[in-house]
Amino acid sequence: MRIEALHIYGFGKFQDEKIAVDSSYHVFQGKNETGKSTIRAFIQAVLFGFPSKKEQARRYEPKEGNRHGGSLTIRLEDGTQAVVERTAGRKSAGDVLVYTEDGRQHGPEWLEGLLGSLDRGMFQGIFCFGLEGLGEIQQLQGSDLNQYIYEAGMTGTKHIASIEKKLQHHLDQLYKPKGQKPEMNVLLQELHENKKELREWEARFDTYDRLVRQREDIGNKMAELKHKKADLKMEKEQLERRKTLLSVYRELQEVYHHLQKLQPFEHIPLDWEEQNTAYHEQRKEAGSEEENQALAEQQIAGRNQGAAVNREIRPVQDNIYALKEKLPVYRKYKDDYNRLQQEAARHKTNLEEKQHRLGITEESRLAGAKTTMSAEEELHDITGKAKGLQERIRLLEEQVQQHLDQLALLQKDVDTHEQYRRSEEEKQSSTEALKRQQAGKSGSRPAWQQPVLLLQLASVIFFTLGMSEMITGHWLMGLIMFGAGLSSAVLWILQHQLRAVKDGDAEPDKDAVQHTAELHADQRLETTIREKQWEYDRELNAYQSTLDKKREAREKQQELEGVMEKWTETYHIPPPASLLQATALFTAVQEWQKEHRQLQVVEKEMETLAQLLSDIEQETAEAAAAAGLSQGPVEQTIHAALNIVEKEEAKQKQYEQDLRDWETVRSRKHYYKARREQAERSIQHLYHLSGVHSGEEFQQAVAEKKRYNEWKAKENWLLDTMRRSLDDQETTDAWFETFEKDESDPDEAIEDIEETEQQLDNEEDENRNQLAAVNQEIRTVEEGGTYEQMLQQYEEKKLKLHHLARSWKTYRAARAILNEAKSMYEQERQPEVIRNASSYFSYLTSSHYERLFAPLGEETFIVEDTHGFRFTPEELSRGTAEQLYLSLRLALAESYHHNQTLPFILDDPFVNFDRERQSMVFSLLTNLSSHRQILYFTCEHIPESPSAISSRRTSSEEGAAAAGDSFTRTLL
Repeated sequence: MRIEALHIYGFGKFQDEKIAVDSSYHVFQGKNETGKSTIRAFIQAVLFGFPSKKEQARRYEPKEGNRHGGSLTIRLEDGTQAVVERTAGRKSAGDVLVYTEDGRQHGPEWLEGLLGSLDRGMFQGIFCFGLEGLGEIQQLQGSDLNQYIYEAGMTGTKHIASIEKKLQHHLDQLYKPKGQKPEMNVLLQELHENKKELREWEARFDTYDRLVRQREDIGNKMAELKHKKADLKMEKEQLERRKTLLSVYRELQEVYHHLQKLQPFEHIPLDWEEQNTAYHEQRKEAGSEEENQALAEQQIAGRNQGAAVNREIRPVQDNIYALKEKLPVYRKYKDDYNRLQQEAARHKTNLEEKQHRLGITEESRLAGAKTTMSAEEELHDITGKAKGLQERIRLLEEQVQQHLDQLALLQKDVDTHEQYRRSEEEKQSSTEALKRQQAGKSGSRPAWQQPVLLLQLASVIFFTLGMSEMITGHWLMGLIMFGAGLSSAVLWILQHQLRAVKDGDAEPDKDAVQHTAELHADQRLETTIREKQWEYDRELNAYQSTLDKKREAREKQQELEGVMEKWTETYHIPPPASLLQATALFTAVQEWQKEHRQLQVVEKEMETLAQLLSDIEQETAEAAAAAGLSQGPVEQTIHAALNIVEKEEAKQKQYEQDLRDWETVRSRKHYYKARREQAERSIQHLYHLSGVHSGEEFQQAVAEKKRYNEWKAKENWLLDTMRRSLDDQETTDAWFETFEKDESDPDEAIEDIEETEQQLDNEEDENRNQLAAVNQEIRTVEEGGTYEQMLQQYEEKKLKLHHLARSWKTYRAARAILNEAKSMYEQERQPEVIRNASSYFSYLTSSHYERLFAPLGEETFIVEDTHGFRFTPEELSRGTAEQLYLSLRLALAESYHHNQTLPFILDDPFVNFDRERQSMVFSLLTNLSSHRQILYFTCEHIPESPSAISSRRTSSEEGAAAAGDSFTRTLL
């Protein structure tokens, strides 16, 4: 599976961002805080969902209003292309839609089928790799480093050892065979002590049972006494209720006697008293108001005698008020007219200045110019081309000068190198001397035929075979091979010493070495001179090409000037001084025409305002003549006429108001008189209904009615009290019949019941004292806690021990499962991981280490170098340990079997490597990118071919550089 494109709708700092991934080796390069980690998190979020709140991981929700999420365009192994889209929705992980190239739409089940059992944690542990993994190696020592690298080859994470420590810690906290502090050990000791105490308690059961039976007998007697007391209490309550009802019955008889005496006043309503008071108040108030209105009538009649109103001013009143309303408008018209005068003067001044700046005295030329949008567009096109040509000519002139300067420098370099050339005679002499030297050495044997080399190869082969046989268990054959290798090594040392003695007798040919160096220097010098001459010729051609381009630009500029002349004639625009000044001239003409149009509008508004002012002045003169005033300023004349009209109106309003007041007073006086007479008639009618003839008699009748109501209320209260004391089946009539037959008091029966209750109370006190004594004896037996409490505690501790045992079994089973998983990994999966890791590790170390293996049952790796020496991880250098860790991580990813080859994501893990190690790592990644996509995130610049990071390449690096066509980069 390959990722071909990313479309981020909204994720962290990215909004609607599209990124194309065009190759199998793609580098995301950017400085810190540019979004590299955000893109990594985005890829994992689309594939495996947004983190939930329980995971406590960042969700990268967008800061703006874009949708949260995005899509990945992927290419499957069978060539099918699909787009996986995940956006935030109702589920915390987001909503997933998959679009395949056949036009079909799928749900999350398609993605789940593609990823299988792979989840986010497995993906991060196997296929994601960052600097933190290598950084921890720098801080680990000894067995910790060994365990860390072992877990990297097993799961890609560092959690196996911590899980094992946690499981063992939990087991040790729960139980140890001979421990005292673990929780289960302490609980077992407590259970043993509790069981001993329970056995001691069982001996006290006989005494305890007798006391308990005695306490039960006393309790039964007290319950019987309580039942008897309840019966007596109920009987006493019935007698007391009869006594209460009898008292109520006797009070009711007295009430009925008083009600019978007050029966004649029953028909008089009590509200008649309030009506009588109201009628008297109404009669008194109406009489007083009647006298007040008569006095007011006399006062108004005296005030209006001799009042006169001038009615000659009425015809012009409306005109004067209309002029008053127009007065603010008149002021505004005058202010606007003055403002427009100033504005017209300003426009004329601006027009004169613009004409003077343009150098044109005839207004008709400027007024006749056509400043249409088409003219402006054509001018914009012409000036745009002119600016482009002007800039191009300037750049070409700078390039011509740069070419001239470069040509001078190159010619100087050529002349300088030619000074160091040797003559042909000197070169020929050196060549002949070198040929003579090579002819003298032609009789020596080739290196592969020399015995020293053969002895070296034999010793290495025999040592290697001996080591291999000893590892596989063939000790005898291994010792034989070791002996052969040792013999070969001794012969090689002797032969090497003999050759050194022979070589010491011959002196080196110093002249041949010197001639060889001079010939090589001549070759390098000739190569340099040819390169410099080629650079000079190339620069000269570029110079000629630039001159031709400059001439063409000049010709196009002249053609454009002809186009400008036609444009000025077509639109009657004055010709500009140059092409670049045409836009400024056109803008100035447009501004002049705009200013001229504004002046015409202002002059037309001034004519309108002058006519309006004249109309108002004419109306003012006519109104002043009608009011008998002399003609003056408009505002002064209007105010004088308005003063006369307001005075006459005030007199007229006062007269009309007095007339209305007089009519109102007369109508009120008649109203209060009729009201007083009505109140007197109502009082007499109320006396007639009550059967009395005076107010005194009426008051006495009302008092008797109040006494009747009081006795009636007491009757109702007594009946309610009696009803509340009755049961559901009882009635007041039945009790009345009972009391009519027997009115005797139940006091004697109540006293007998009270004597019996006192006897029962004394007997209950005696039983209570006996019960207290028995309880005291029981408490004495139960000192230190009851048997039931101890038994309950014993059962609770047994239950707690059961739960702890289940927890201990769970942890023990988890540890066993973990060990079984590690064993299966070592037997089934680890061999494949080790084969791949051995190959990668040998490649990264330039074949210095040839083998990597892991002994069964031991959580460690062993590496073997070319000489057969073996090392554990803690014995390696830090740099070599980092290469081993990297080899295991890559091998783990390669060994993970999935229906798709998933991408490998690297987050700048090699930033601390030296150049040689970086070169080897990038070369290896380039080889891996042939069948697995590599996504590399870094803040440093990486060459277009990652394997070209070092200028000194091995043969394998040259092959990796050839794969640079599959390398692309995205700058963040």
